[in-house]
Amino acid sequence: MNALAGPSFRYSYRKKRFVLTAILLSASLHALIAIAYMWTPEYDFSSPPQAIPITVSIVAPMAAPKNTVKAVESTVQQEELIQQARQEQSVKHKPEQEQSPALVKSKQPSTITANTEKPIKTEKPKPNRSKPEPEKQSKKKQPEINQAASSKPSLETKRESKQISALRQGQQSEAGRAAKVSWQQALHAHLEREKRYPRQARRLKKKGMPVIRFTMDREGNVLDVELVKSSGTASLDKEAIELVGRAQPLVKPPSSVKGARLTLTLPINFSF
Repeated sequence: MNALAGPSFRYSYRKKRFVLTAILLSASLHALIAIAYMWTPEYDFSSPPQAIPITVSIVAPMAAPKNTVKAVESTVQQEELIQQARQEQSVKHKPEQEQSPALVKSKQPSTITANTEKPIKTEKPKPNRSKPEPEKQSKKKQPEINQAASSKPSLETKRESKQISALRQGQQSEAGRAAKVSWQQALHAHLEREKRYPRQARRLKKKGMPVIRFTMDREGNVLDVELVKSSGTASLDKEAIELVGRAQPLVKPPSSVKGARLTLTLPINFSF
């Protein structure tokens, strides 16, 4: 019995101790909550310190000096005296003005009215008989002015036409020069394509630049060829002369290049 009762007793004791601690904890928590709820902080309800009093002093304006007051009074009195004197003078003049029309009465008839009753003679305006010379002069001047006006635009048109023609000639000359240069370049390129390097000169590594002069017609046919400057190698000079005949028909010249026969001088370069 004691062996079986030992563990159960321990278990019940532990359980009771746990329940007691739980009750104590809950009671302490409730007490803390009640204290916190019932407790109120102390507030200082004393009134704040009064503000510092500010003293305001009103200073009265300083009295004007006695001398200025006296001067103002004297000026006011003078103005009043002047106004009274003016009023008295105006009263004196009024009866004189009222009596003056009664004194001006004359029984004699006025001579002015008699003179005015006479009829006035009106003179008729004379017609202006002026000779119409300015009109004739103006008619004579009008054709002269018209001639001068017509001559001015004609001169201006002539000048403009001259300027336009000069510009056209300049443009044509520039275009002709450009066409001539491009034709010469094309002709030189055509000769370079047809050029053959002599075998003997190539084997001996001979170089040179002979200069030839040839004449051609406008269809590109060669009429005459001559050697102007030798290269120092006979085979190179011979090839330069034969080249022009072999390359015909040559490039035709443009219309800006004038002449039935054209003579050109060209160098033929032989180099590696």
